[in-house]
Amino acid sequence: MTAPIGVSLGLIRRGQRISQQTMADHLGVAVCTVGSWDRGHRSPPIGSAVAYAAWLDRRLVLLQGSAVVAEGEDIIVDLAKLRRGQGVSRPRLAHRLFMTTAGVRSYEVQICSGSRLDGLQRYVEALGYHIGIAALAKQLQEVS
Repeated sequence: MTAPIGVSLGLIRRGQRISQQTMADHLGVAVCTVGSWDRGHRSPPIGSAVAYAAWLDRRLVLLQGSAVVAEGEDIIVDLAKLRRGQGVSRPRLAHRLFMTTAGVRSYEVQICSGSRLDGLQRYVEALGYHIGIAALAKQLQEVS
């Protein structure tokens, strides 16, 4: 499994000299919550991780190899469709994740922006995808 996204976001935040307090205020969470994400002790909810990344001029991306499959909150894709597209049955994925088949089905149905990012990360990595952080694309503006 790759490094927790919260740890990577924390490194970027520190590199930009943004305090945990500033980030916590922006996200509407306690400073200790940001600290626990930064240290990898807890995984942020998907929606909070997306907002954290955006504040740092970054975006969360779902990757297959180097190809971006989805970004931002769109990383909460139709997981069952993603699984079927890889030709993986629910029982086989359950075995890979050390879960029950019913647990996989439940996760596929209940995933939302309030779900913890580490669960989604485990699921997609078992299918050969990964979640990463990318810089926001700069949009060129024409000057008249």
